[in-house]
Amino acid sequence: MTSVTESVKYVRAKDEESDSALSSMPTEKLCKTPPLAGRLARRVLSQLESESGRRWTLEELRDVLEVAAHGQAQSSAKILEGRYLRRRLSEQVALSEKYRDHFSLVVLTLHQTIESASYSHVVDALGEELRASDMLFLYKSRIAAILPRVRRAALETLLERVESKLAEAAVKDIATLVHPEDQLPDRHGVLDWAEDQLRDLPA
Repeated sequence: MTSVTESVKYVRAKDEESDSALSSMPTEKLCKTPPLAGRLARRVLSQLESESGRRWTLEELRDVLEVAAHGQAQSSAKILEGRYLRRRLSEQVALSEKYRDHFSLVVLTLHQTIESASYSHVVDALGEELRASDMLFLYKSRIAAILPRVRRAALETLLERVESKLAEAAVKDIATLVHPEDQLPDRHGVLDWAEDQLRDLPA
């Protein structure tokens, strides 16, 4: 009878054998097989981390490779309807807790009298500073943004650049939350905070 230890050794050996075959595997097969693509990506990330001394994410690797391949990023931040914020925010909280990553949430409250051209200018100013992995959510008098892997210091620098492009008459307030730096009672606290920021403005 095969022991548990022998079984574990066998599985590890098969994994190592599979890993060694990744570099010679056809690209088409890798692109169509998520587990294999993920394994190859993890190998690349592990090498990067050992050489650079810092942790890399798949999203960062993707962004770098996209610029290397095309000369510039091929996509900008996703722009979504406000009704999708809660779902995407729930997903981001789960990812943050699973991988112990930070993310930032920004809510811009615009003046209710803002003209459509000024509204578009605010969206453009944000979009110019955001990455392909970031998400913008549009409301009538607010704009929210989820910024994966952004800590407080990086967020403040980004907002300084955005504010320098905006007219004072356009934005009434900017609220920010960095999870998990801004400690909340529980994981639902992030969703509650977002909903509080998005409540209707008083008349």
